[in-house]
Amino acid sequence: MNLFIRTTPWMMLLQGLLMLGFGIFILVNPEITLKVLTRLLGILSLAGGIFLFISHYSQKNHSGEVIPFMALLYAGIGIVFTFFPGLIAGAFVLILGIFAILVGLFNLWLLFKTKEPLTGMAIIRNVLIILLGLFLLARPLRGQAAIGIVLGIFALLFGVASLYTAYRLRILKKTG
Repeated sequence: MNLFIRTTPWMMLLQGLLMLGFGIFILVNPEITLKVLTRLLGILSLAGGIFLFISHYSQKNHSGEVIPFMALLYAGIGIVFTFFPGLIAGAFVLILGIFAILVGLFNLWLLFKTKEPLTGMAIIRNVLIILLGLFLLARPLRGQAAIGIVLGIFALLFGVASLYTAYRLRILKKTG
């Protein structure tokens, strides 16, 4: 409760409005969302690699060669993510598709092996997971858009919840 009292309704309102705007942007442009997020992650990784490299060599004691290796790895990943976001986003969707299929198949195998009592709905759930994986593998660009739509809906819901929290905080602060 004390944490909410220290949070200002205006900050919560700003957070809610930003998330609503973010959600609307994502839903209007779901195809590019994953690419934009990939590029941002690339920029952060590149900056992290550069700062790690500078930090390591600005110290007098250069113990170990792990830090420079990690710095170069971060920077390399950052460069690939920044300059090839479509490739990375597509690879992410393909990896997610393969993972969904493997999880679904493994769970089905476990269900049939253990003969659990509630297998009907569990079978349906896992078949749906496998179908999702097949969809992502067959249509990776649509998979990117679907991920964007889910993120957009989440951002909208989070924004609405933040606006409601801001409203409730305002009332709470007025009443004492």
